[in-house]
Amino acid sequence: MRGIELRQEASVDAETREFRPKKTAFIIPRITAALVLIGLVSLTLVIVALFAELYAVLVLIPLVALGVLLPAVYAANIAFTKERYEIHSDHLVCHRGGLLSDGRTELDIRNITHVRLRLPWLRHRFFKIGDVRIESAGSAASEITFQSIIGPEAVYEEVQELMRRHGFSLKRTQVLHQESPTALGALVDIVQTAFGAGFSLLIMAGVGLGALEEMDSLLSVGLIGLFALGSLVSAIGGLGVRYLDLTRRTYTVHDDAVDYTEGFLTRDNAFIPYENIADASVKRTPVDQVLGLYDVNVSCQGSGSEIAFRRLSRGEELRTAIVSLVANASQTARLAVEAPAAPGEGDPEASKEAASQASASPRSQRKLVDPDQAWTAELRMNLTRAIASTVLGLPFLPIWVVAVVGVFIRATRTIFTVGPNSISSAYTFIGSKQMDFAYDKVTGVQIDRNPLDDFFETVSVQIWSIGSSQPLTLPHISTDTMDLPALLRQCGIPSAAPVLGELEQSFGPKVWAIQNVFVLILLLVMTLGLGGAASAFGPLPLLLVPIIAVLPAIAAVTAKFRTDRQRITFHSEHLEAQTGIVFRQHIHVRYDNIKKVESTQIPLTDQGMFKVYVAGERQVQQQQNGAGVKLPYSLSGAYIHGISAKVDALDALMLGRIEASEICGTHPQNEDVVSVSKPSLANELVIMVLVGLLMPPIWLFVPIRAWQLKVRRYEVESDRVVMRGGIFFKGVTSVLFNRIDSLQQNQGALGKMFGNGQVTILTAGSSAPDLSIANIPDYQAVYATIRASYGKAV
Repeated sequence: MRGIELRQEASVDAETREFRPKKTAFIIPRITAALVLIGLVSLTLVIVALFAELYAVLVLIPLVALGVLLPAVYAANIAFTKERYEIHSDHLVCHRGGLLSDGRTELDIRNITHVRLRLPWLRHRFFKIGDVRIESAGSAASEITFQSIIGPEAVYEEVQELMRRHGFSLKRTQVLHQESPTALGALVDIVQTAFGAGFSLLIMAGVGLGALEEMDSLLSVGLIGLFALGSLVSAIGGLGVRYLDLTRRTYTVHDDAVDYTEGFLTRDNAFIPYENIADASVKRTPVDQVLGLYDVNVSCQGSGSEIAFRRLSRGEELRTAIVSLVANASQTARLAVEAPAAPGEGDPEASKEAASQASASPRSQRKLVDPDQAWTAELRMNLTRAIASTVLGLPFLPIWVVAVVGVFIRATRTIFTVGPNSISSAYTFIGSKQMDFAYDKVTGVQIDRNPLDDFFETVSVQIWSIGSSQPLTLPHISTDTMDLPALLRQCGIPSAAPVLGELEQSFGPKVWAIQNVFVLILLLVMTLGLGGAASAFGPLPLLLVPIIAVLPAIAAVTAKFRTDRQRITFHSEHLEAQTGIVFRQHIHVRYDNIKKVESTQIPLTDQGMFKVYVAGERQVQQQQNGAGVKLPYSLSGAYIHGISAKVDALDALMLGRIEASEICGTHPQNEDVVSVSKPSLANELVIMVLVGLLMPPIWLFVPIRAWQLKVRRYEVESDRVVMRGGIFFKGVTSVLFNRIDSLQQNQGALGKMFGNGQVTILTAGSSAPDLSIANIPDYQAVYATIRASYGKAV
């Protein structure tokens, strides 16, 4: 690899490079926790020996050291023997494991979204080692990190070259914008960090002073003083390193990539290809507003892939450059799809690049609107409609007034801009926030209406993106200013597309009762219990019986009205779903953004539930560390007739085997099954039995779980993976090969014991696996079959 020593093992083939981490650099971080534990235990024993004069306890120090360190070193050595990385011509592989586990993760070159090179300060200086982290459009579990390898810069360049061969541009012929955090911005960051550190030091000082009052030993006072001095020096040193780290960061927007370097002692170099930038946003706190500072966040394709460029003075210019970059990517994709150069005509390199980009991802195949013909507009909320949404708070006057003021500020200070290549939302008041979504990264459009919207003639629109953790919402927009067909068209949904097929659905008391049979049985038991209580304590408990009786009636009537207003229709390029009684939703999703399909059949009927998962997800609960609960975008329907064939039919439609007009016909089940696997019962049953030792009621569910596993099977077909199962409610889950972003193979302790393992499938834009083929004996063969097939599916 360009004249650098890599200490490789023999290559698997001429197209494969294999790497191992440097042993000492790999092992030391893995035994650090053991060393810290030994240090804490040793310090505790020394303190006990000094204050209690029990010097015999010092004998325990070497015993503890050996007892903790030897197992840690052994486990780290085992992990090292299993850790290796492979670079193939079209994919990367990471082999990993531990004492009781083995794992393998594969990532196709075409799915890479973000590559980072890390050069740890001392380790790189003395051993020339570093880490290369490669991320994809799937979850964090699909990342591959080449840890502690010699010559990491060469691997970093090799990955870039492979990406170029697979259609990524990465030429960097022009710099659109370059910027670093300002000294003022770095100082503000340091001050904010210092407040937290200072608070911790004050608490520690208080504890120390309290301890001094109880101690008269000069040694004790000296130890506490030394600890306090060390903490102060460490805090000041850490803040200094943080300041130097911020001021040495550089963010560069090229014409086909975003590059950035970070770090003072430990250095990071990273890049994002422009093909995979999903959106950009600007956030400013009130302090930032006063000081003229910006934080710019860039999202790659995939959940949780937001990258923050912080403390900038020209953040708006950086955002504009990134938006321009995304527009260029969209334009290139549009030209590649609409007018690809014929072989041998024009510029051969440009033709090759356009063809590669056109096939790089299903999402690039959408027909984008020419910017010259795009609808552009500047939209604002309807103020009256926005304030009307607070009407329920009117009885609580003080709270209502606060709510009205908040809504007024939000409505008057928010502007939505519909551009030729992207749509943006900008809010500016005390703080500010701006978001830009590129049309070619949009995965769905949701249109919401309710009676207030009907009265005020308004509509709310949510734009789903593969890269953002939140949809871009345009609430309370007047219909006379909103051109919905044009907006849908620019998001890849053809306007005025005829309905070619519609799922047949109907509500009936029988099917509803069967679906809710367990709830009805519970209500019946409660009613009988109330009857028994009435016979023992008097008629008062019988007053609850009418309430229990009316609850299922209300639920059934609601289900009836919801089903009557529910429609799932099929067009040539997209699926459309309408649902809701009072709060109505109208969802449009392109077929090439559907990543997984599920169905559940209601017993004794041909009806059931149908659910379609779309690339991307929303974060519904924010935590202080930025994490939260994430839900995938989806649409669903209930009481669908012929549900057993609907997953197969939709898959056939997305694969181009049938037309949308044939979706509601009768289709034979795909007989092109390559392999069928059934899960082992032993793994989960052993866990349930062991847990049952602490909670014996768990044992009651062992037969049910055994039955569930007995009827489950995993089918690998020529173009998809299907899970079928269910005791009473038969379920089907399907993932097409051309939606797979990354693949994993794992074998844990129980898997080794019982001779089985797991294959995990990940698709783009999700933080969790889409399908886990768990505890199957032939997991290696299934993994190899899927691996050989899904790379050819796109």
